[in-house]
Amino acid sequence: MFYTPATNVDRMEVRQRNSKRASQIVTSLAERSIFMKKQYTDIRELLQNKLLRNEEPTTKVLIEKLRYVKPRGFFTKPEFLEVCKWKDPRQLRRSDWEDNKISEIVNISKQVFATHGEYQRIVLLDRLKGVGVPIASAILTLTDPQAYGVIDIRVWQVLYLYGEVNYDPQGTDLSTKHWLDSVDHRC
Repeated sequence: MFYTPATNVDRMEVRQRNSKRASQIVTSLAERSIFMKKQYTDIRELLQNKLLRNEEPTTKVLIEKLRYVKPRGFFTKPEFLEVCKWKDPRQLRRSDWEDNKISEIVNISKQVFATHGEYQRIVLLDRLKGVGVPIASAILTLTDPQAYGVIDIRVWQVLYLYGEVNYDPQGTDLSTKHWLDSVDHRC
């Protein structure tokens, strides 16, 4: 059996096929998220049937580890980085997170835990490099799990599906407005 080396044309065809397949997968995922089917009459019924009552083991350990953060009034850089890594295990913004100075993290977190305004909390957390609504909501959730939940693309899509919000069905590029609307629609 003879081995025939791939030509540049062969490689280009493979790349085009792979690129087309990747595009089809992305399109399929996007369509699936937009066209999810309601399985329950409303979001309350969904939560009654699907809400996890017990945290995942790694999340439970992290919540326990962070239980002193809110009473102390601030979080440290290692605590901040741990929450970021928990929310984004691929660590796509790790260099941004690490660029935050200890003093910035402590000062901003002190302000976050001192304020009573949801808008102010999210704006403050968003000042930290690499933090957007999903990580900011993770910080609040892991330090006060009784009061908060993580808001990310999947949660937003479910809120949209059940009519709790009426814009941005894909839930991409979550903003302060998204955060405030999700807080306003807590069940």
